[in-house]
Amino acid sequence: MLRVVFLLFLISFSGFVPAQVIQSPYDTRSLETFILPNQLKVLLISDPEAEKAAASMDVAVGSGANPVEIPGLAHFLEHMLFLGSEKYPEADSYQSYISANGGSHNAFTAYENTNYFFDVRPEAFAGALDRFSRFLSTRYLLQTMCNVSVTQLTLNFRPSAGTIAVAYMKSPNRS
Repeated sequence: MLRVVFLLFLISFSGFVPAQVIQSPYDTRSLETFILPNQLKVLLISDPEAEKAAASMDVAVGSGANPVEIPGLAHFLEHMLFLGSEKYPEADSYQSYISANGGSHNAFTAYENTNYFFDVRPEAFAGALDRFSRFLSTRYLLQTMCNVSVTQLTLNFRPSAGTIAVAYMKSPNRS
């Protein structure tokens, strides 16, 4: 059986990664923490028995940071980030790559944080991580994608989507 290395990056703006990880003596995985030059904290987990490679990014901004006049903004932006980047401008580039490589992806917005995550076959990890990191590190919010996301959230019956749509439609910067 092919043994693969499982990599989990839990990169956090929220200080999630402690100075020292407490690991069970029964956990045979290799754990390492470090801080990248841009101050992102990383927890790296290597598991030779794992069948998939995965990454997760946790950002310390959630629905609790929504402006009073635009409830749902954090959730709206969560959806927007999946819709392309400068390097991968196609709206479905990320999702298509993940699916084509046996993976899954999702995100959630909580009160204090927003979390994005995916898993893929190990041989596709570098490409998935490149796409994942691009939409998290560059601003690429196209007008047409805003329209798609507002429509999607409204169709999902999100109570705050109507507020987002109204605020968006009233925005003086909207072209």
